[in-house]
Amino acid sequence: MKKILLLTLTICMVALAGCSNEVPEEHSTDEIQEDNPFDANSGRDGGRSGTIAKFGFGPVDSLNKGSGPVAFDYNDGNLAIDYFIENNNSDAPLEFGLFVFLDGISQPFKIDDPNGEDSFLHVFNLDESEHKEFKIIFTPILGKAGETLKISFAGIYNPSFMPDSEKVSYGMNHKMSTHNPYKLIFHKNTAYTGQDKLPREEILKNVSYSEEKISTDMRKEYEHGDENQLDKSIYVELFEEGNYVRYNNKKIVSGGKETVPLIFRGFGKEGVTYRTTFYLNHQPIGIQGHDYLEWNTIKGSIAEFKMDLDVSWLEGINTLYSISVPIESDEFIQKTNSMNLKIGN
Repeated sequence: MKKILLLTLTICMVALAGCSNEVPEEHSTDEIQEDNPFDANSGRDGGRSGTIAKFGFGPVDSLNKGSGPVAFDYNDGNLAIDYFIENNNSDAPLEFGLFVFLDGISQPFKIDDPNGEDSFLHVFNLDESEHKEFKIIFTPILGKAGETLKISFAGIYNPSFMPDSEKVSYGMNHKMSTHNPYKLIFHKNTAYTGQDKLPREEILKNVSYSEEKISTDMRKEYEHGDENQLDKSIYVELFEEGNYVRYNNKKIVSGGKETVPLIFRGFGKEGVTYRTTFYLNHQPIGIQGHDYLEWNTIKGSIAEFKMDLDVSWLEGINTLYSISVPIESDEFIQKTNSMNLKIGN
């Protein structure tokens, strides 16, 4: 696997409704609220509140309490994991997208059929109160005999949602949920042969890195009583360069340009290593011919990556975001807000 190792960075963990320091369970049970209480814009203009979705997901083995930590063994060929998703809402159906990450890297996988189609995201539609069990099937993209790597799962709510062209707002759509990662123990080298299918195109290019000290005024913004969230939480932002509005970086209009300048930055708790993948219309895109960025968080500084997004091959309305997975850490998977990318004027 290829990576770009570009020093340091940080992120906001999204446990569906904002930042939290709780470690997720081995399977997740979550709720989607109509308003995000951690968003400074929520509640304005008569904003509503209330639960619009309840769901759970995780390996089937994680439902057997008292059975000990869940781990998986790789012995050659495909690995099959029994997994479940359940819609705990008795009043509405659920659309749920599932990602898999191996050692922080996006892992393509199949559902139920070993001869089916590999995808980085599989979307499920569940009826009211439906519990669905299925098999996640894949050959690990990396791994050698004797290694133990972490495998992580992340869910995205209502992934097919696309905001109205006049009022760009994703609301709580595309919010991410996750649970604890699991150990994948390799007894044989991986038999993966699909490297040519991984996102190596140079869609993000001209990547550069810089650091900026967090100002006293900025630290004050994150004070809550005797604590400062910058010391215990991680925050991330993705936006078009020159078009930054806090809590509202959700729209890009290319205006006929062939490239769009982007900034990806983070700040907060120090000492966490992440691997970050960028997604366009829910599919990973290449970064100067590589799969992901790797970085570490820095105390007291904002880490910033500038890059150009090639949009010359796109048309219509698109969705852009990034997902960052911690390695060798119990921190949460992080997703930036989804952004609406319109090609043309």
